[in-house]
Amino acid sequence: MADTNTNNTAAEKNPHDQWFTVKYGGRNEQFKYMSVADLLSDADLNIRYTAGQEVYGVKVETDTYDLPDMMSKIDGMGGIQMPILASLRADGTLRVLQGNRRTRAGQLMLADPNLRPELRKALTEQTPVRILKGLTPEQEMELIQDQEQKTFKRSEALRHIWKQVQAGKSYGAIIAHNEAMCRKFVNNPKKQAEVDEEIRNMTTTERQKRLQGWFRGSIDEYVIAAYKLGAYVRKQTLLSELRLDGDLKPSSEQPFFLTTKNSQKRMAALEAAAKKDGSKHNAFVPVEGSEFKKQLDLFHNEDYGPAVTKEKKETGPKMLKQGDVEGLQGTFQSRIAKLVVDRILGKAVPDLIPADDFAAIQEAKMLLLTDMLPSLRPEVAAILRLAFVNPDPEEFNKYLQANVVQEEGTDTGDTEGADGGDRPEEAAEGGGAGE
Repeated sequence: MADTNTNNTAAEKNPHDQWFTVKYGGRNEQFKYMSVADLLSDADLNIRYTAGQEVYGVKVETDTYDLPDMMSKIDGMGGIQMPILASLRADGTLRVLQGNRRTRAGQLMLADPNLRPELRKALTEQTPVRILKGLTPEQEMELIQDQEQKTFKRSEALRHIWKQVQAGKSYGAIIAHNEAMCRKFVNNPKKQAEVDEEIRNMTTTERQKRLQGWFRGSIDEYVIAAYKLGAYVRKQTLLSELRLDGDLKPSSEQPFFLTTKNSQKRMAALEAAAKKDGSKHNAFVPVEGSEFKKQLDLFHNEDYGPAVTKEKKETGPKMLKQGDVEGLQGTFQSRIAKLVVDRILGKAVPDLIPADDFAAIQEAKMLLLTDMLPSLRPEVAAILRLAFVNPDPEEFNKYLQANVVQEEGTDTGDTEGADGGDRPEEAAEGGGAGE
């Protein structure tokens, strides 16, 4: 039976609350025609890639949204016809769960000043949206599977499954909520027909057990195993899948070894090698001489052939002249590099060791940030990206200046005052979400 929402106080705090008049399937849901401009396409709630986006240490170069195609469809249909599914957050934003391509294409069309008036009206007043309220992050993740307009690529499916592994989902739960995606990832029509015939008259429990058996090799022993092996293997796996999808340019960084070749066997071999290395295993940077690195080198040689080196006549090391060393200093930008050159030139550098310690700490932090950035909350990721990833220190300085807390009673000379300035939380959200 429908439950009427009469919480006027809550509606005043959040005007979107007035939309929710019924509870559907245990969740607050409402259908509304609205403007596509009021929706937020969140990169963290999206499987597709944006060109320039960094994912698991890989800078993706190909945009997989194919927005021109979607814009053409919207134009031909006179607007967005298929409802977009969005989650209403506590902050009042409507985050798109299904329909990110439609949302981004519609918003891009609205930015065109020459857009036909009737199409602008359709996009700003008649975009159909299903709105869900009170979803947990896990529930939102389960709903991000809209493939009706454009099938997900293998690299996109890989990323979505990894997000669920990171969230603590079991293999069984991942299969239960991503069956269609797993079928496309495996891409074996003959086997699919056989399995479908087997499960036709099975109970739900029996069906799930059979599907788990079918997907075990491709999903559990490859995709999930690759994630659990750590940052280095994740990067090589994503590069391999992008290459298989045709989204890795020849000039781009290539995988050190192909995870798409003998996938399950290679993951099993790497797991065994990591176990042999024990506490000395490094999942971020393979250590020379370790069993893990030996196994990686073996795969590399199988895929690309052994490295061919030309025999060179040994002439011995050639020392740089003092003028050349001094010239090097002008090419470096970091303080530690310049201090090292000073020391080589015989100058006293009393703070060389502390500077080196500081640089080592920052490098360690960057490794952690590279691994964790895709899974952080957007507002935290935006700040960390400004501080560590954005190459322009001036943007970070502007963000810091915008968030300086003024002492009470201090005249800052700002003619806009409290009403005209950015609030700290607003600056954090708008300061550099670069995705």
